[in-house]
Amino acid sequence: MQIYHVLKLYPEDSNNIQYCNKIEDTLKDADICFIFTEWKEIKELNPEIFKKYMKTPIVLDGRNCYNPEIIKKYGVEYSSIGR
Repeated sequence: MQIYHVLKLYPEDSNNIQYCNKIEDTLKDADICFIFTEWKEIKELNPEIFKKYMKTPIVLDGRNCYNPEIIKKYGVEYSSIGR
């Protein structure tokens, strides 16, 4: 689903939805991160970014983007769903 389609269905001012242009802004002070996409910018993200920006670095990965052993070395609680 393209972002413009999402914006049409869920405008930013409805239901307290906030859209961000940077991954860092999206993760800032978050308690949990759900991954539902295999986009290149997600798969190539350095795992330390979760620890740096999140209040509680918990990542539930529905697309198996990361190696569980490696990401856990960064202090991230990580669960790869369906692996």
